[in-house]
Amino acid sequence: MTDIDEAFKLLGFGRMQRCVFLSCFLIQLWATNEQLGFAVVVAGATCDLDISDQRVSWLMCCNFGAQMILALIWGGIADRYGRRRLIISTCPGSLFASVLSALMPEFWSFMVMRVLTGALLGGTLGILMTYLGELTKVSLRPKVLNYSSFAFGLSMIQVPALASVILPLDMGSFQNWRALQLLNLLPGFCGFIIMLFLPESPKYYLSMGQDAKAMKVMERICRCNKGKDATLATLGIESVTQTRLQTTDTGHCAQIKSLLTNYRKYMTIMILIVLVLCGFGFALPVWMVRIRVSMQSTEEETTVCEHMQGTIAAKTAQCDLKFSDLLDAIIHGFVVLSVFIITSLLLFVLSRRVVMLTYIAIAIVGSLSLNFARNSYLILVCFFALIDAPLCCIRLLFTFIIDLIPTYLRGKATAILFMMGRVGILLTSLLVGYTLGLNCLVTFNTLLICLVVSSILVFMLPSDRRVRETYNS
Repeated sequence: MTDIDEAFKLLGFGRMQRCVFLSCFLIQLWATNEQLGFAVVVAGATCDLDISDQRVSWLMCCNFGAQMILALIWGGIADRYGRRRLIISTCPGSLFASVLSALMPEFWSFMVMRVLTGALLGGTLGILMTYLGELTKVSLRPKVLNYSSFAFGLSMIQVPALASVILPLDMGSFQNWRALQLLNLLPGFCGFIIMLFLPESPKYYLSMGQDAKAMKVMERICRCNKGKDATLATLGIESVTQTRLQTTDTGHCAQIKSLLTNYRKYMTIMILIVLVLCGFGFALPVWMVRIRVSMQSTEEETTVCEHMQGTIAAKTAQCDLKFSDLLDAIIHGFVVLSVFIITSLLLFVLSRRVVMLTYIAIAIVGSLSLNFARNSYLILVCFFALIDAPLCCIRLLFTFIIDLIPTYLRGKATAILFMMGRVGILLTSLLVGYTLGLNCLVTFNTLLICLVVSSILVFMLPSDRRVRETYNS
């Protein structure tokens, strides 16, 4: 009997894994359009839908709050019924709800459809990387999951670049931001179609005691990677198994209790880290776009806090976005993509933990500098450091789940971190929305303290060597 990770090592990263990667990459690209790229859509819709800073906060809170509330339900479904089945069940509903949101005539109906989009998107996004990771051999897993993160950078280039073309067009009564929102959905439709032809995770089948189905999937992967005449038997594999299988069939709540009891140390550390990382990586880009667009209206060099006090007091809003207003967002996308590429290179020579600590240190410098930076370009660099460095750490953090948590609990562990990440987004969005105009220094220094705490927690994670010695996937 062969361990399934040894079998994946023999099968390599072939055509099947490349198809899985392409599908997950396209779905991730669409999901990023919905969450990070949506900041550009909201900026374009500000006047049409009367979206104030407070409404931006609540729009994000309701969207991510729906993902947070349903996260454990989606995690339980993924562990009970399969990773792929959850993706193909929630992905089309989220796409359809997003289409409807682009057609809504006023803010409140728009927000309702955004909440529904986010609720269903959470089911897809929460298990997507687990699915990709379980079909990837151990040695390549951190690198492949980081490669999938290139979708973040591409999305952050695509959305504002497309917006710079679409928003200036005259479309009559059909507002331009609606067309932009619809075009952002195309990667999701393509990724979903590819997913329909892919297999379920064989590790999931093994965790459910369905060894025959797991072998059938592995045979399919073998033929796809090695040729149609190849079989597992020719590679010396008669059957597959994996370590840390579930010994008794317990209920959903009992499994969550087992997860939080037997793995409480690492789960607690990762929960606290993901609160900070997701808050910085997903909530702050919306505010960066709004702040930078607002600062384009003045040539005077001021700190962010000095500028925001003046503009918020005057309650100014910019309705017609030009290319110059979106240039920061496009540059931001190239920076994100570059940082993820650099991360891929760093992972060949440094451990995940060292890379994460380095990035958090960069974010700390960026947060501290925003207190006094006056030069427009320096402010932009500080925002990039504050947002992009934590964003690039998120995917690396989730690879620890696949390494440390057994398969039958992995969906729930991912769901808990996904849920707590959404809590971090909500808290960060509310913090910025309600303190930026009142006392901007409180905003940036609170973020600074959070980064320092998260760096200590990252240091407490096990090293890659210790993970290899102690755990098997």
